[in-house]
Amino acid sequence: MAKLTDEDVRKIANMIKIRLTDEEVEKIKSQLNTALEPVEVFNELDLEGVKPSAQTVGTKNRIREDKVEKSLSQKDAIMNAHQKIDGYIVVKRVVRNEH
Repeated sequence: MAKLTDEDVRKIANMIKIRLTDEEVEKIKSQLNTALEPVEVFNELDLEGVKPSAQTVGTKNRIREDKVEKSLSQKDAIMNAHQKIDGYIVVKRVVRNEH
């Protein structure tokens, strides 16, 4: 397995929306490469003729019919909410607008 590059680390940082200094990139690259070393053993396995598998225990999808059943009323669903306005639960803002 090839070692991660600075560019790989910067792509990952960009995907998770964090900024890294050059020093942080070097440190994280080293840590990730060390963490991935044990995975190298998989490159040594002879997998000729082995079919890819998403699971190994023979589990099958257990799909049930989608049917309407009795559920809570809106009033009952929000009755224990700390704060509510006009039938809706009020929560603290968790997303910032950075634009």
